[in-house]
Amino acid sequence: QPDEARKLLAEAGYPKGQNFPEIEYIHSGLTNDIELAEFIKSQWQKELNVSVRLIELDFKDFVKESNSLKYKGVARGFMAGDYDDPYNYLSIFITEKNGFGTGWTDKKYVEMIEKSDLETDNVKRYKLLNEAETYLLEQQPVIPLYNLGSGLLCQPYIKNLSPNPLGFINWREVYIDLN
Repeated sequence: QPDEARKLLAEAGYPKGQNFPEIEYIHSGLTNDIELAEFIKSQWQKELNVSVRLIELDFKDFVKESNSLKYKGVARGFMAGDYDDPYNYLSIFITEKNGFGTGWTDKKYVEMIEKSDLETDNVKRYKLLNEAETYLLEQQPVIPLYNLGSGLLCQPYIKNLSPNPLGFINWREVYIDLN
């Protein structure tokens, strides 16, 4: 939403990006990170007239630097689930040391997550988790950019070959039906 971003920049005292300090964007040297960083830099410069300095670090140094909170700008983060449940992702943000280099914590958010963890009715629990996610996104300690996707191609006689939301396949359920 470039128009909205330009409006907010102007309201913050930086019309057309004038005098906005250079932003550091730290990222790992992984191919996807490099491409994403270059894209974001080009868009921020083109749409907002904001200068971005890309800092590429090897993965070990990237994790150390982003967790230290000493960088001046933004850091590319990523997450993967351990199990298929929204709590798995949302609970990451209940402490300042959340592994994303944000330093963000919020008492209201923590209370929302803790309340959802105590709820035994799944319908109510998911509603509470949805409310917590909405609140998290409104506070913007992180800005979700995309979800990784994958494809699966197999012969029509292979049955029940479907990964769960984490990408794992229950091979005990897979069978061949030549009829």
